[in-house]
Amino acid sequence: ASRAATMTARAPPRMGRRLRRRAAALALAAASAALPVEAWTCDSDVAIGPGVSLQSKGLALDDTTFRGCPSRIPSEWPNTGSPVTSLRLFQSWDESWPSHNREDVWEDLRDFVRRNGAKIFVGSKITCDESADARDWRNTLDLIRTLGTESIMGVSVGNELDILWSKDDKTITPECIENLWDGGRLWRVFQQRVADLDRIGLQAVPVTSVFTGAVFGDGPIFMEQPGKALVNSFLMDAAKKYGRRYVYVFNLYPYFDPNFVLDRNTSNQCTSALAAATCWTRGCAVPDTSATARQKVRQMTAAAGMQGSGEALLWIGETGWSSPKASTLGTAMATCRAWSSLETLKTFYTGFLEWALDAGDDPDHVFYFTVRDSFNFAREEHFGLTDDCLDHRCKIRSPGFVGSPRGPFGERLDWLQWVWLAVGASVMLIVGVLLLCARHRSRREKAAAAAAAAAPAPASRGAAQC
Repeated sequence: ASRAATMTARAPPRMGRRLRRRAAALALAAASAALPVEAWTCDSDVAIGPGVSLQSKGLALDDTTFRGCPSRIPSEWPNTGSPVTSLRLFQSWDESWPSHNREDVWEDLRDFVRRNGAKIFVGSKITCDESADARDWRNTLDLIRTLGTESIMGVSVGNELDILWSKDDKTITPECIENLWDGGRLWRVFQQRVADLDRIGLQAVPVTSVFTGAVFGDGPIFMEQPGKALVNSFLMDAAKKYGRRYVYVFNLYPYFDPNFVLDRNTSNQCTSALAAATCWTRGCAVPDTSATARQKVRQMTAAAGMQGSGEALLWIGETGWSSPKASTLGTAMATCRAWSSLETLKTFYTGFLEWALDAGDDPDHVFYFTVRDSFNFAREEHFGLTDDCLDHRCKIRSPGFVGSPRGPFGERLDWLQWVWLAVGASVMLIVGVLLLCARHRSRREKAAAAAAAAAPAPASRGAAQC
């Protein structure tokens, strides 16, 4: 439980050192939003998978991909060849993004949904700016209409609000936190949002607010700290009013877990920590924390009087691994190079794909974070399975791997080899025909010259008169 309580999300903001490259990637790749392209997959010479229980797994969609290159959402799990059938979307749109291509981006997302038969777990914001939250919710409803209500697998109202109080943001004040929790604003807004969903035909869609693993400590069941977060009270109210329609969703990150320590008598080795953090059976970080979450949910539903009719749904909203090292990593593992190595990312991702999700305490659905490297409050992280919008290669690949050629908007250009082959064949055919024509003409000219030489010369007029 102590480990579960500290597997929280990522740390406060500061500018990452490769911001300009990412910004350039977004600016260039955003032009693809209005262009219809083929299903996109990243290239690699390293095969993993095909994976198991993938119908219960999905990809969490980073802002880099959503805003910058929505036509390049992987149609297949990287390195596997297996289709992606669910996505988690953190927001419908950000107010800092230009709105002129918002509908184009949404249509690209809709194209992915239709092409893959995918479902979307849609997120909406709760911040200290109530007006901005209202605008965000209107965008969320518009996005749901664009995607089609049949494509929605769930809707979240707020993400990681249990650690909002800890963010280094001037807009987040003690008064805001008190109003959100002690003043009941979150619960009031949550009910309003669910009522809006009911009005557009989503009466049965699962609803939630997503929390971190920190909520598993300090409380009768879940976190209950006045002035910080009253998660237990919120979840009790949700369980009583919405029953099994409410799905419990938690973000779990062993990568950031401060309970992991370096190997004894070393300053930069972490063999034991890696073994526990990257495995996927009982005794390992994510499965054990998931089991803790399941037990807590059972306690909550029992306390709320929800007996029988099956268990409440439990989802893992995010889990993943950063390589190279995230600028937000502030634990002892920051000095261990192996912790953030590509090999460790491969081990963690492979284990995720092979996680059977068949134990009684396992979650019902789990999302992997994320498609591309992105920024967390302007601090660079590297949880992506690809690097950025400009790179068509999977991150897990052999050194020096180039991949198949791609066009300026990410489209595969493997067909060019056949075009060049056809062009070459056509040129050879034309040259051959021209040579044959030239040879035939030469023969005709020679024959004509020979015939002319062999013919008797005609008599002149004078000789005839004689």
